[in-house]
Amino acid sequence: MILKNHRSVSGEKTAVLYEAHLFSISVALVSLVLFSMLFYVVNIRLTPFHCLIFPLVSFLSFWGRVWSLRLALKHVSLQTLGLVLIGLFASWFYNLGGDGMGIHIEAIVGLESKWNPLKDPYFMEVDEYVEEFPEIRELTWAKKGVSITFSYLLSAIFNKGFSSHEAGKLINFIAIALSYLSSFLLCQKLSCRKFYQVVIPLVWAFNPVSVYQSLSYWQDSFVAGLFTSIIALTLYLAKNPKNLWIWLSYLAQALLLAGAKKAGIGFVILSTFFLVAYLLIFHFRIKTKLLILAAFAGFCSIVLGGAHLSGMWRFNKGVFGRIIQTVEHHNADHILYGGSSFNQVEDYQDLNRWSILFYSTFSRARPVAYEIELKWPFETSWDELKVFYYFFEDPRAGGFGPFWGTIVLLVLGAALVYWRRFKGNTSWLVLGLLLVFFPLLFLPTYWARWIPQVWLFPLLILLCLRSGGAAKKGFVRNSPILSLGQLKRIDLNDFAAVMCAVNCILILSLYVFGNWIGTSVIRKQLEIASKLEEPVSLGTGWFPSNRIWLIDKGIDYEIKWNVSPRIMQFYRTNTHVYISEEDYQFVDDDGKSIAQELSELKQFVQRWQKGQWLNEVYIHKGDG
Repeated sequence: MILKNHRSVSGEKTAVLYEAHLFSISVALVSLVLFSMLFYVVNIRLTPFHCLIFPLVSFLSFWGRVWSLRLALKHVSLQTLGLVLIGLFASWFYNLGGDGMGIHIEAIVGLESKWNPLKDPYFMEVDEYVEEFPEIRELTWAKKGVSITFSYLLSAIFNKGFSSHEAGKLINFIAIALSYLSSFLLCQKLSCRKFYQVVIPLVWAFNPVSVYQSLSYWQDSFVAGLFTSIIALTLYLAKNPKNLWIWLSYLAQALLLAGAKKAGIGFVILSTFFLVAYLLIFHFRIKTKLLILAAFAGFCSIVLGGAHLSGMWRFNKGVFGRIIQTVEHHNADHILYGGSSFNQVEDYQDLNRWSILFYSTFSRARPVAYEIELKWPFETSWDELKVFYYFFEDPRAGGFGPFWGTIVLLVLGAALVYWRRFKGNTSWLVLGLLLVFFPLLFLPTYWARWIPQVWLFPLLILLCLRSGGAAKKGFVRNSPILSLGQLKRIDLNDFAAVMCAVNCILILSLYVFGNWIGTSVIRKQLEIASKLEEPVSLGTGWFPSNRIWLIDKGIDYEIKWNVSPRIMQFYRTNTHVYISEEDYQFVDDDGKSIAQELSELKQFVQRWQKGQWLNEVYIHKGDG
């Protein structure tokens, strides 16, 4: 559809269609949240029909932008079909994120059942619904209280619609789509040539944080997608503050981000503050500036209200107390230097956060940065790439991919070579860099999952160098294929853009394949567990939500520990299924014993996924 639009319709019409998609999806997500909250007020729990709100509101919003019934029906139908296909894709993969398996899915599962968080915030009625919803048996947060973030609520709604506990990861891909649409409109507003209108939005949207957590219930992928989208919209509005549809999309996404995670409210207010400051300096008359200030105050109130509506602080010390506590936590020495539960990084002990960011940028990608490991430009190895293949969902030093440091050097080099091209965009670039770097005052700078906006630093430079269509001819103008005869015609910033794309493709392909292998292992483990005598003896360890896998397969269990020397440990967890000697020798209808199947599975794991986050995947303990 993107290529077709580029070829067959004018740039203005393309922009209108992209604006309509951006606006309709943003408003539809907010409507899902608000309608669900209203239903909770009258004690209507989540049902599969809640999902119908999304296409209905999306259609009305799209129609309101284009005023064409035919276009609205066509594009919202394609939009809905795309969401269904991506939802089915997400449903196939098991949630393999550490906190996703241990914490986040618990709240989502509760919301999928008959929990009404507004009427019963501590879910005291859990015992009444266990028979109807067996997955809430031994629910971690039941009768203790849990915040209702918008990401939890949206995931639960989509899970109900797809009848799958895994479909809710669809929201991560929706956030990526919003980030793509926003950045495309920004590139078009800057009059970038077609190559950049394709490449920059893709590498903007598929930033490493969004990608390598998209198939898990970590909330960082959703937050990263929304934040990068809001930054694109902020920069767009700095260029064109009179576009009402972009303002409305911005407001909708800001509400979602503020209610998605406590860091989101800080991201929103910082972005809005710098946007308002930019507009006050470079746009409008005095009277209008006063209105902007008033609107900013009102906007902040709305965002704070949205955050409070999400219930994130329902069981804490209040909104401002929680924000202060978070800022203090992120500025504490044990975060700054990577200590405490975030693992000690001895080489960082005497460095400030900016030095840590520098060394992290030019170091090897690591799941946990125990030491500084600087590398040469373009250097990488399988040892570094396996961070993404083995689904270490929490990369820190060098966490933006194998060529992140190389990309930064290329872009800085291009900025020096083509510095005259910044003319006319200097103030705009300063705004972008403030949006990228100011949050680092409050966040650990070596931890990629908390600083997704840093990925935009080289892209902002490239946009400034390539805006206004002032590009020289190069291989990308004439052909998407690089040939040796055209090497001498490559601009340095074109090459940097290509390296950004290569970096993203590597992470995406390795991550998806690694998740496919991991999901395949779990499916086989569950197949073996279904052949054991019930109730299966289960030790959940740090991952209590793994019990949901057994419940979905209709396998009865009881939680016990150390009941047999033979265990099957679920992929990437310390959840144990204990296997008795009788079960171990059991031969199924295919003529294979469980001992044989475990041995085959162990060989498969050692071939494809040897070396995991916690330890080797134990398929069974051999004799002695």
